[in-house]
Amino acid sequence: MTLPEIWPWLESFTNLEKVPAQMPRVWRLDRMTALTKALGLADDTGAPALPKPVFHLAGSKGKGSTAAFLASILHQAGLKPGLFTSPHLSDWRERITLAGEFFASESYESAFSRLQAFDTDLGDSGKKDFAQHWGGPPTTFELLTLGAFLIFQKHCGSTVLETGLGGRLDATNVCRPQVCVLTLIEYEHTEILGSTLTQIAGEKAGILKPGVPVIVTPQNPEAQAVFQARAHELGLRLWNFSTEVSSLETELFPGGTRLAVRLKQGTEWSACLPVWGQHQAQNAVAAALAFWVWAQEYAPELPVSSLIEAGWANTSLPGRMEIVSQDPLIVIDGAHTEQSALAAAQTWQQVGTRDATLLFGAFDGKNLEGMTKALAGVCSRVIVCPPGPERPSSIDAMAEAFRRAGVSSSHLEKFADAEQAWQTLSARGGPVLVTGSFYLAGKVRRWIKNQAST
Repeated sequence: MTLPEIWPWLESFTNLEKVPAQMPRVWRLDRMTALTKALGLADDTGAPALPKPVFHLAGSKGKGSTAAFLASILHQAGLKPGLFTSPHLSDWRERITLAGEFFASESYESAFSRLQAFDTDLGDSGKKDFAQHWGGPPTTFELLTLGAFLIFQKHCGSTVLETGLGGRLDATNVCRPQVCVLTLIEYEHTEILGSTLTQIAGEKAGILKPGVPVIVTPQNPEAQAVFQARAHELGLRLWNFSTEVSSLETELFPGGTRLAVRLKQGTEWSACLPVWGQHQAQNAVAAALAFWVWAQEYAPELPVSSLIEAGWANTSLPGRMEIVSQDPLIVIDGAHTEQSALAAAQTWQQVGTRDATLLFGAFDGKNLEGMTKALAGVCSRVIVCPPGPERPSSIDAMAEAFRRAGVSSSHLEKFADAEQAWQTLSARGGPVLVTGSFYLAGKVRRWIKNQAST
């Protein structure tokens, strides 16, 4: 299988990112366990034999950024971290990287050719039996996860896994980590994860394992209570961000965010993050705590503080308040929840200008009321458009939500096509903030890069 053939093959299976309605039917962990064993990826415990240390992250907001900061720190330590995240902005290989850098094409081709051969060898009757026994054939995300396992086993020295959805039944939850991280919990995918923060937190807490320490970022009381109870039940050490950190100071500047943190036991770290946002400072500290906790037990000889600071300073976060053009100022952010939209709005108010256009596109099922309320006042003009054809999206619902949030109709436009909206904006010029979906952020990022190369 050649590199251009991999993604179409993966998408020939059920892609739950595009058809979430299929989730209740096929979302289960035992199928992933069976696949891991059938492919010879499992160790004596039945878990995939991944390069250690293994870090496993779940949450509603910030887990992808935290994973990237953590991988950067591990890279500085010479531990060759395999980083598995989702979704991707422009290229599916962004999901499976060596600390953010693509592996050689042959690595992807070899791993997914093996998966294709496994699928082919099953034959029609074998596929039918497998689907009947395990509730369906593998999903796109399961195959991506397995591909990551194959690549990491061969080319890496450590592993950072971000869950795709939830935690308890996520395909990544077959791993056996050395440290877990739980980032901020908020309302998301309520039709699948539950309608309350307690239920959602319960799904996320499903990644916790007996005796494995967990880092918990600042939480709502409901989520915190769930995590505390689960940690007590499993007999594991819970490291609360709020109890371990005595001070955190940030300052935004044109190139990113200056960060200085002090732990209550006296350790201090400081660096300039190459990304904007107070929320990113918290993500960076969560990653540092995860590495620090692991190193205390498994690698006390490492110069932990210098590795953390170097990792922070060299982290790349595409699609997270990313400056894709300086003149005019164009910033893309994949915010797709209320809290992430609020963080994007607060950051833009500090570094951007109100005399700008907000290009917003969100899929149906997102918290439009919360997102539009957070973003309504940050730009003088608003354009709404669908993020793309991947899932349903109502521009009328988005426009109405902005009107209810206080945006007048004279400052609000609707476009039925994202590319048409972007072409109109490009012709007009001026500062732009793009947000509402990683899909929209990725498309704009790609269009700008294509324009720059022509």
